[in-house]
Amino acid sequence: TITTTLTPASVAANTTAEQQFSVTGLRAGELVQVSKATAQRGLDIANARVVSNNLLGITFLNLTTGPLTPTAAEVYSVVSLGGVDALNNIVLLNVSTTPIVTSVAPNTSAQLNTTVTNLAVTDVVLNAEKHSLQAGLVVGGARVSAAGFLGVTFGHLPTVTVTPTVNELYAATVLRPNPVAPLK
Repeated sequence: TITTTLTPASVAANTTAEQQFSVTGLRAGELVQVSKATAQRGLDIANARVVSNNLLGITFLNLTTGPLTPTAAEVYSVVSLGGVDALNNIVLLNVSTTPIVTSVAPNTSAQLNTTVTNLAVTDVVLNAEKHSLQAGLVVGGARVSAAGFLGVTFGHLPTVTVTPTVNELYAATVLRPNPVAPLK
């Protein structure tokens, strides 16, 4: 895992835009996952890629009707699959949500938190998915919002408020950079 401080530019309303940053240690062709340290209403990371050696491309998604600027001088975590250990540090979780949500307003995003026992602040969430399809709602990303808490970002574009299904099973893929033996 590489941590780097980034200051992205503004992202236009209701669009995606790739921005590129110099990050030492990345190699062309590697798969990467990027995590922003804090949630920002209406903003998500839609994709990340290694553009060339030491150059990271992050595609930001703005779900609002106005321009948004990602938090300046924020630390981002970058997981590069070029450096995966010989041992498997990937943890697959099935998380049962206990009403973590109220609702997500139209044309915005919201981070909603649920308790996950043994989730460490050093863990990096590679993927999170909702097992059922819900019209107008997308899981934009996920992160460890605090020790023992999974923060799931929901995006919503239609013109009416939507409430994610409660008591639903979510799947999360987590990279544990420094697992204890045995991996839990």
